[in-house]
Amino acid sequence: MTALRVSVVIPCYDSERYLGEAVESALGQRPAPHEVIVVDDGSGDDSATVARSFGRHVTVIDSAHRGASAARNLGAAAASGDAIAFLDADDVWLPGSLEARVTLSAGAGMNVIVAGLVEQFICPRVDEATRERLVCPSAPRRGRMAGSMLIPAGVFARVGPIDETLQLGEMIDWTSRADALGVETLYSDRVVLRRRLHDRNSTMQTGHLQRDYLRLLRSSVNRQRSPAQVVVRNAGQD
Repeated sequence: MTALRVSVVIPCYDSERYLGEAVESALGQRPAPHEVIVVDDGSGDDSATVARSFGRHVTVIDSAHRGASAARNLGAAAASGDAIAFLDADDVWLPGSLEARVTLSAGAGMNVIVAGLVEQFICPRVDEATRERLVCPSAPRRGRMAGSMLIPAGVFARVGPIDETLQLGEMIDWTSRADALGVETLYSDRVVLRRRLHDRNSTMQTGHLQRDYLRLLRSSVNRQRSPAQVVVRNAGQD
């Protein structure tokens, strides 16, 4: 069987503090990614310099600042692999993360999203006041976050691009659209993503919360009026 070629897309905006760790966690995966694409979303810091320091191992796309969704879409459009795996610039993959998802994908076919467990941690750099505001689950949880999914390129094309008008919940919207099309999600029981909590997470930026959640709720209600069958399986289920 031909090995699955995975394109890793890392959007970044003023992420020089964390980006190097994220890229290293992607490049260190086995099997190695087909390509790693960093989309610099108009950063004002040295994010692009950090990305370019990896040389030929990383493709860097420079963009005006349009937000994470636009950066992900830009990276996905440039990707040449069979599947797309997003990774936020402030998060990391554990060793074996990509292997666990690729293995499940190989047995499930190319119309299935593969996800896994997400472990969240509070960044040691945050101050005590911010730490008290952050909610960090004590145990890994199953999740379809951008960085925990392996998405076949054909599925991404079928569902369509991420909604660039949403400032929060854009992946909730995207996976809801995938569900409405009957795209199956298969979960690994491995921790595939470590999500860093800090003062610049999108959930800490509250200006667009109410507006975007209301939009997501309306869209969800509209889809439920003509529901497709939603299938979610744990690894090992028939």
